[in-house]
Amino acid sequence: MQTYYTSKPLDAHLTAITSLSGVRCFLVQGSERALLLDTCGGAGDLAAFVAGLTDKPLTVWVTHGHVDHAGGAAWFGEVHLNEADAALARESMTLAARQAYARETLPDLALPAEAFCPAESCALAGLDDGDTIDLGGLHAQAVAFPGHTRGSMTVLLPELGTVLFGDACNQHLYLFGPCATTVEEYRAQANFYRKNYSNLYSRALVSHGPHETVDPVILNNCITLCEQILAGLDDRLPMQELGQPVLYAKRETHTGVRADGGFGNIVYGADKLPAGE
Repeated sequence: MQTYYTSKPLDAHLTAITSLSGVRCFLVQGSERALLLDTCGGAGDLAAFVAGLTDKPLTVWVTHGHVDHAGGAAWFGEVHLNEADAALARESMTLAARQAYARETLPDLALPAEAFCPAESCALAGLDDGDTIDLGGLHAQAVAFPGHTRGSMTVLLPELGTVLFGDACNQHLYLFGPCATTVEEYRAQANFYRKNYSNLYSRALVSHGPHETVDPVILNNCITLCEQILAGLDDRLPMQELGQPVLYAKRETHTGVRADGGFGNIVYGADKLPAGE
């Protein structure tokens, strides 16, 4: 029988759940309620897997509308998502989008039809900047961080000194495609986030990459890269990503790490630069 998810406790309240494709979601448990942050790509019954980890009433927050985060939402009756990403999420929840994502990320694995929830969508409730849920001794606060998508949200867990960045700030920050902001807009938002929220966490969680946690300095590094990009001082390495022409701010080795030894990179579209560049 195929195992679609694995779980890893990070502390007494927080569990990382990793899908076959390598993307993560996170389960937070207080004394009264549980909160699932993101839903992976949709292959495998995530609701049943989560039910095996907790019997507490469950709320689901989705950080943004891309298929690898919203694709599993159809397993649940309702998820909360920022309205700016609602249309993107509805596209990601379709059966065709979930199956296409599985074919792209798991090309050697022929998944049966029953691996996918047949529902095409689920109820979408709002998730706005500042929304807070009391889980019983623990709170989660949604904080807007537009950039990767216009509706991207992060989640602060103050009692745990933790932030879930999702894809809003990570080792390979994607700023390309119609849903992403410009580099300049991202820099302004990142500076605002650092000024107002960086004192609330000492641990940062990300949805992709070899490790669940990354050094919170990743936010500072992304800001520095934005400044280099806007000054024309980055490597501007032409590449292809997800079938689109993009620019890598910093050259990488064949292992996917920065050739200069730095931590974190930005992959952006030429149209995300100021006009005239």
